[in-house]
Amino acid sequence: MENMRLMGAESDVSHDTIPIAINEDTKTVRIENWVWDTDLLEQVRMTQPAGSAANDNLEKLLIGNYFLNSKYDYDSDGNCIYKGENTVLTAADGDTTWNITKYDYTSGNCTQKRFRVTSWTNRAVGW
Repeated sequence: MENMRLMGAESDVSHDTIPIAINEDTKTVRIENWVWDTDLLEQVRMTQPAGSAANDNLEKLLIGNYFLNSKYDYDSDGNCIYKGENTVLTAADGDTTWNITKYDYTSGNCTQKRFRVTSWTNRAVGW
């Protein structure tokens, strides 16, 4: 593990240290999580995908998609039917860089979530 800095986190259940490794050169993070295997009835190492980012994108990776502006639209039952997110704090409603999520409901339950990039003004057009 050359060029790796090890850190740890304490497990709430066993109070064991869970290793976390950060590669200083590539800025990759590896976290070894343990989960309960219901077949084996014991803790097993969880496998998961790894992620990485260049220095200038590490902050964006760590806080999601780095959205600075969010808007919501609700139906008459109070269900969120559109969520708009933009990386520009001052983005106008007509800007075509809004990340729009559309939620569909059946009997009050969210049954589908769809995504596209368009303007907040045209959020309801073209689904």
